[in-house]
Amino acid sequence: IYNSTFVENNGDGIYVYGGGAILNIGSTISVENTGYNVYVLGTGVSDGYNLIGDAVMLFSVASDQLGVTLTALDLGPLQDNGGLTNTLMPNIGSLAIDNGEPSDLSGAQNGEIIDGIRDAGAAENYSCPVILSSYFASSCG
Repeated sequence: IYNSTFVENNGDGIYVYGGGAILNIGSTISVENTGYNVYVLGTGVSDGYNLIGDAVMLFSVASDQLGVTLTALDLGPLQDNGGLTNTLMPNIGSLAIDNGEPSDLSGAQNGEIIDGIRDAGAAENYSCPVILSSYFASSCG
């Protein structure tokens, strides 16, 4: 599961059950689900840059952020932000902005990567102004 968002689901965010099951997860958000945010009965492999609501994920790596709150994520409503599916776009100041896998420049569900760094989750924030000059580069990430 890569570049996906599981938030406020009535049930589990990510639930993998089976002795031989393998879950690979990267640049994914799973927070504030009524069941498990991430549950794996099998093998879990983190490729990093995940934002997870649980304080513990047994297979986490250094670039994963655990204990993430919905407030810190500051996601917009589920709506058409461009692309084929409705998404929860990170608002300005969201922890998700520029916290995805740095080498992954594939398009988000709602379009291309804005400032050369992928946002965690399914949607890229398009409301951040980017100012570029030979002296200065900034965004709201």
